[in-house]
Amino acid sequence: MSVQVLHIRQPLSLTPPLRNGPWYRTKCILPYRSRSTMDIQAIPIEIALHIALHLDPEDLFHWALTCRQFEYLIRDNAVCRASLRTWPFSRECLRATESFHYAKGLRTQVKRRRAIQTAQPFSVAILEGGDAFVYANGSLCYTFGQNQVRLLNFNEPQVGDWSFDIRQLLRSRLPQLRKAHKHKCRPLHFDDGLFSCLYSSKTDSFASPLHWLIVVNVEERSILTVCELDRIDDLWVRNTREWLYCGISAETEEEDIRTWVLFQLDARKGQWASNRVMIPEMPHGDMGVGNCFEIFDKHLYGASSRMPVNSDSYESQGWNSFYYVFRFPLGHAEKVEVMEKKASWRRWPADGNVDDRWGFLQLVKEEESGEIYLYESRREFLESRPQSQRNCYRKKVVFPAYQPDEPRSWVSRESQVGDNKNYRDDFHPNDVHHGDDWYRDTTYKVREAPIRTYIPSCRTYLDVIAQPQDSTADKPLLHIRTRPKAPCRRCPTSATTDGNLGMKFLEQETKADHGVYIWPSETASSGQDEQLGHFLDRLYPDTTAQEVSWYADARFIVYPVGNIPGKTSKHIVVISFDPSVRLPGVKGRHSPGSKAQMDNCKTNDGVGGLPPSGESAGSSASSGSYDTPQSFGLDLSGHN
Repeated sequence: MSVQVLHIRQPLSLTPPLRNGPWYRTKCILPYRSRSTMDIQAIPIEIALHIALHLDPEDLFHWALTCRQFEYLIRDNAVCRASLRTWPFSRECLRATESFHYAKGLRTQVKRRRAIQTAQPFSVAILEGGDAFVYANGSLCYTFGQNQVRLLNFNEPQVGDWSFDIRQLLRSRLPQLRKAHKHKCRPLHFDDGLFSCLYSSKTDSFASPLHWLIVVNVEERSILTVCELDRIDDLWVRNTREWLYCGISAETEEEDIRTWVLFQLDARKGQWASNRVMIPEMPHGDMGVGNCFEIFDKHLYGASSRMPVNSDSYESQGWNSFYYVFRFPLGHAEKVEVMEKKASWRRWPADGNVDDRWGFLQLVKEEESGEIYLYESRREFLESRPQSQRNCYRKKVVFPAYQPDEPRSWVSRESQVGDNKNYRDDFHPNDVHHGDDWYRDTTYKVREAPIRTYIPSCRTYLDVIAQPQDSTADKPLLHIRTRPKAPCRRCPTSATTDGNLGMKFLEQETKADHGVYIWPSETASSGQDEQLGHFLDRLYPDTTAQEVSWYADARFIVYPVGNIPGKTSKHIVVISFDPSVRLPGVKGRHSPGSKAQMDNCKTNDGVGGLPPSGESAGSSASSGSYDTPQSFGLDLSGHN
């Protein structure tokens, strides 16, 4: 039996094949008896299925779209199950394991990843209200009216919707609230049916406001616990069904140095642990920029890109920088594990200064392997370049082996790194993603990008930018801009001790660049798509504050809307890249009533289908009640 090489025309994984994208030629080596050229469509179905069982979801999806004859491959449950299980920790695979809808899960996963990488959202919605909000794990929580809290669960095709009056729930637990004349609720986190928020109130008896951490069991509509807080600096919450951790920054014995203090709640009993957990080696930093905390596999993980509090790196190591990463089982902080220095090297002095305004730090569980990785994106001023460059680095989180009776400590173990100031551990080429720089002429100022982040699961930079228009325009032009990772290439700094960037590496990087994708397209931006154009005018972020409060992941972008004519309350924009979710109020481009709502969007009396000023959503102004806030959205599948 001889080996026949069959040529398959297949689209690039980042370009939708149905939109006349670029094509390339790959080779598939298959056993075949004849030496003559053969069309791939003539392959027996048994061989085609054998090939399909060894392809990942993206390759299988693109192969199926090259020809109508192979479309059955992405609709066959058995084939899609084998392919989808190559990403066993992805959300779609985990859900398909329960529902057995593997074909649907595979199509959803590929479309979602491609939507992020090519900046092609599926829908967008504007939600009325949103005085304060938080987004976490596919759930949006926000306040509206006086005391109302609304929870939207986007993890189901039919979005789950719960609303309750937080002050009414608290009356029996906090009688002193009846005398409060000022109060405020700020959502903190929602996961596994537990909603946590910071509730502040002010009475005539106290000069300063009182603060409580409130945990609500959403399914039972009951208060799980109420904890009064002495301070609320940099407050954050993470939880599972059994455990909840609350963290605040606190001062140490040394002057001008702050670290983290953790409070532990047993959610099954509703009891707080008597002892607080102090992390002496982890310095304080902005969440998502210098510090991050997440729960994976019944462990609490924490990471920092800042120098440890008691570090002697400045004196003995020449500012050699290392990450600080720890974890411990939920409920057992005494069993802490700390990542060794030899595995946590970050950067070297010759790498230049860093602009922290572009910083990004996140712990992520990889969809393919299930391993924990630390992602950091930063804008660096490399000595070999006249201007800054944006780079994202990935570091695998590994911990040393501990003996059962070995004492644990928050201090990293001593390793071969020691006090060697010349120690260097370059990142693997696949762990580096080069972003915007002066060479590609794709840089922009930080004030032009109110939202700037990195999507680890898709290896993609994602920014919401406001490009200046002509002098007659009221607002800058809003765009979503993505840059997916190119194929594996060299680290931005060479292996030499001076850390300079060689020109040959720069040329290799430029050739491998996948380019930039922008939404909306030039057609919508130029005004040819009137319906989308009017809607885009309402999506400009609220830049009145010093920093825009926003959230983004591999499925959604959530941020507050800026000044809307005739409206006093804030509004929230939700942009979806998940084709399986239908946002509240979203209607098709040609569905009944969509044109009437869009006409209302053009006026100042009604914004995006929302009621006119002075009238609350879902009720008349004279009713005195405040029902569920109204939403308006647009299906973007026909606008991409």
